[in-house]
Amino acid sequence: MKAHASVELRELAEVTGAPVVTTLMARGVFPDSHPQHVGMPGMHGTVSAVTALQQSDLLITLGARFDDRVTGILKSFAPNAKVIHADIDPAEISKNRTADVPIVGSVKEIIPELTEAVKTQFEAVGTPDLTTWWAFLNNLKETYPLGWTEPEDGLSAPQRVIERIGALTGPEAVYVAGVGQHQMWAAQFIKYERRMPG
Repeated sequence: MKAHASVELRELAEVTGAPVVTTLMARGVFPDSHPQHVGMPGMHGTVSAVTALQQSDLLITLGARFDDRVTGILKSFAPNAKVIHADIDPAEISKNRTADVPIVGSVKEIIPELTEAVKTQFEAVGTPDLTTWWAFLNNLKETYPLGWTEPEDGLSAPQRVIERIGALTGPEAVYVAGVGQHQMWAAQFIKYERRMPG
């Protein structure tokens, strides 16, 4: 987010055809409505996002730190995945999860290089067929959407209120939340569509 690399991220995603997961700090960097967006990962995330990470063979991690709210038990997180980890802060690389390919620098500069490398690889060996993988993930998105239980007292669930605020204010709104359950509800139930400037 801080690198203002939304456009670059979208191009990389569309070139790879891979699922995109956005952590709490990355909400808004990739549109929720994009067909490759599978949600937010971790203990407050979606089944599709958690499964996409857990069953991946490669994680391209851009500016994320693999904190325990995303990974759960670290030693069992994405056990078969190789990790490309890019971050501007060298102290974050391999701090929690060992990077197979560590890259230190601004993701604004790194992403276009990764995109070109992917294009070159695909031209040489062909584009992978992700049809079965996408059918599986899309089924999870449809089967296990985020939701809530309505209170028995007839009042509106706070999640419904937050979702409605998001719908009324639209994609140009800027949201600010404190720390607590309402922060997670804002991340889960507001649809983030507007790309960040840059």
